[in-house]
Parts: sequence; structure tokens; C-alpha cells
Amino acid sequence: MRSCRTASVSLRSLLFVLLLLAAHSPTCVAGSGRFLWFSDLHYDPFYGKDGAWFTRGAGCAFDDAPSDGQAECDSPLALINSALRAAKALPSPDFILVTGDLSRHGVDQLDQPEATLVDIFNVIAQAFKSAFPRSSLVFCLGNNDAIADYYLDINDPKIFRLAMNTNLQHILAKSEVETFRRGGYYSRPMRNNVKIIALNTVIYSTNHQPRYSGDDPLGQFAWLKTKLSRIKEEGGHVMIVGHIPPAIGSFRRAQFWQDRYFHQYLALIGEYSDIVSCQLFGHLHSDEFRVFPLQNVSPILLGSSITPIFGGNPSFRVVYYDDARGDIENYDTHYLDLNGSGSNATWEKLYTFREAYGVKNMTTATMQSIVDSIAHSGDELDTFISNQHVGAPQHPCDGNCARDWACILTSATSREYNACARASWYQRLVDAGGHRFALATVAGVLAALAVMTFVSLAYHKRRRKQKQYEDIAQDFNISDDLSLT
Repeated sequence: MRSCRTASVSLRSLLFVLLLLAAHSPTCVAGSGRFLWFSDLHYDPFYGKDGAWFTRGAGCAFDDAPSDGQAECDSPLALINSALRAAKALPSPDFILVTGDLSRHGVDQLDQPEATLVDIFNVIAQAFKSAFPRSSLVFCLGNNDAIADYYLDINDPKIFRLAMNTNLQHILAKSEVETFRRGGYYSRPMRNNVKIIALNTVIYSTNHQPRYSGDDPLGQFAWLKTKLSRIKEEGGHVMIVGHIPPAIGSFRRAQFWQDRYFHQYLALIGEYSDIVSCQLFGHLHSDEFRVFPLQNVSPILLGSSITPIFGGNPSFRVVYYDDARGDIENYDTHYLDLNGSGSNATWEKLYTFREAYGVKNMTTATMQSIVDSIAHSGDELDTFISNQHVGAPQHPCDGNCARDWACILTSATSREYNACARASWYQRLVDAGGHRFALATVAGVLAALAVMTFVSLAYHKRRRKQKQYEDIAQDFNISDDLSLT
């Protein structure tokens, strides 16, 4: 009897300890996996000497440049290694994701661009394998991972063969090397029938050169459809990763993907939305996301950068995911505060997504609710703006700015963004004076445009007639001249 009572007390004590541990681990969901996410490293081997890449006259080329990097410069190796050391001090990840742009900007402006690119690939691959020798590393190439920015010849994609002649080849399995050499894409099985599909997104970019007229460059769409179909038949799930997101940019409001490629991709992801668990991209160097309410697809998460070239602080993420389905459950952003602490900065956690936004999950519906709050200048707006450049100072965001962000975060194409912006402009008029005021203002603007159009047409019509008279008169003068000869 006593032994039973003792066992009961021990069991209660064990349960108490387990509950206590769970209560003090708010970012990790029981039964979930975790992975590390790095993006846009932009390693510059010339940092601190002639040839360093910089913006707005920063002292990136000076020999006394801060060893861990500085704002408006691409990354020195010391900065990348410090990020890897900070990540290594955290619990071991299931795998590591790097969503492109390993290389510095402007490689093509160097004396030996190809040799420099090979050196960059070798150094970065070795840095990750040294820090995490037992971890699976998934990487994509970005638009700067080429000898010229966005340049990828569809008829001769030699950049992939070049990459596979560096240490990067040791990161991929033999079957992955085959498709990567052919087109820069591959898939990798993870645990519990979850697979990662790493896409080559440079070929879909609106800036891609040389231009390609076909509908399926490098056969990636056909390959992707085959993969998704097979994975669905096997009862699996997919995590899609790449560099350039199928979205609108937040800097110039530019559309990143060409229309024909975006629509093909969206159709595929929509067809297999029940197995596509997440979409993870980089490229923007900022902490953002996209959610397309008109399409039944998972949210797009955008990873911030290691490089501080555009003023944001260096950062990486610890991502918590459902390792049975691949759904993203939460993430922590870790950063180095170069803007605030300078040379005394140390890596620390900036924020945890769900706690910062006060949400219970990261589903499409939840992310849309965050956008709705941002549009109405709710508390989520301040959270979003303060974290967008990873703790770097930001300009205040008023109501107009908030509504513009709502359009950016929910628009997949320039057409959608422009339509949203026009609707937002009308809503601002309604907010200012009601629907009658808004309608009167729109009517006044349309009337003014109509008058301007009428005046312009009348003017050009008159000018055409006047030009005809001048031509006739000139013909008569020419005839007169000829008659005198």
C-alpha cells in the first residue's frame, strides 16, 4: 500500500515537473520540430579593403571597418561566423534553411568575378558544415548568386554546374545534384513524410536576363507538378522554399514575378493547397509576410537578412513547425543590434511572432486578421513596423501608410496592388467626410478629367488641321519654286 502511495506521489511530481517545463517554453509547441532559417547572407570577401561593396559612401573599404560589419555594407565573414556561433548555442535544429543570395552584390564589377563567386560558395558551405557538421542544410541560389545580377541563360545554365564544382555539392544528395545541375531545383525528404522543395525563382523574375519566351523555363513547373502529385498520392506534405517571392515588393511596390509564371505557380499551389504546408522566401532583407485572401494557399513568410547593406540589423530565425505536416507554428527572430549597440552588439532574441502579435497560430485566417488590424492602425501595426527592419529605427506609419501596407501584404501582382490602392484612396475620402463627400470628390475629379480630355482633344484636332494647312501651303510654295526653275 505504501509503495503504491509512493509511486503515486512520484508520478504526480513528474507530471508537475513536465508541466512546469512546458510553461517555461512558450515558443516551442509539444511534438513540434525546429529549424534554423538564414537568408541573404551576401558574403563580401573584400570587406575592409579595396573592392568592398557599399551604399551611400559607407566605410566598408577602410581597413579599420568594424570586424562584425556595419550598416550599408555587405557581410564580412566574421559577421556570418558570429551568427553561426549564436545559432549553435541554441538547441539543435532538425535542419538549416538558407533562402539564397550567398554572394555579395556586384560580383560582375570585380576583376575576377567567376573566381570570386567560386570562393564565396566554398567559404559559405564550409562555414555551415563546420558549425553544424551533423545537420541537413537546404539552400537555394538567389539573383546575386550569379556572375551578373539576375543573369541566368536558360539555354546554358552554367552557374549551376559551377556551384556543383564547389563545396556546395557535398550538401546535396546524388539525386538532388542531378536536378540542381539541370535547373537549380531539387527536393529533399525530411521526417514523417514531409518533403522540402527548393525552387529556382530567378528564372521567373521580372528582372531575369536574358529574356525567355517559353512557358516553362528549365522544365521546373512540369517537375514541380510531378513531385506534388506523387507526394499527395503518398499522403505526404510539402514545404516550398525559394529566394524571390511571388509577391509585390515593399520598397518600390514592384511585382517580382512575371505574370505568366506567377499564375502557373499559383494554379499549382492552389491545386495542391491541402499538402503545401508553407512557402518560405527571402530577397527583401526585411521581416515580412504575404497572405492572399482570394486564393486558398498558405501564407508566404519572408526571411530577413544577415547582411546589413540596406540598414536593417543582421538576423536569423528559429522556426517551430509541425514535423508531421510541415505547418509553421511559430518563430523567434535573433538579431545583432548594429544600429543601437554598434561594436558592442551581441546576438539576442528580438521577438517571438505569436507572442508579439497575440495570436494562437499562423494560419492564413490568422495572418489575414493581422493584416486587417494593420490596415486600421491597430497595435499590430506598431509590432510590424518595429520588426520589419529587425529593430532598426523606422519612420512613423500613419493611417495612409497603414492602408498601403495592407495592400502590399495582400497583393500578388501590380494589378491587384493598384486596385487595392485605389480602393484605399476612396476609403480615405469616406473616412474624411462620408460616402457623399467621397462620391462628390470622385465625381469632381472625373468631371475635371473629362474637361481636360475634351480640351486636349480639341487642341490636338485644331493643331492637326493647322498642320494640314501648313503642309498644303508648303506644297504650293514648292510648286512655285519649281515653276521658276
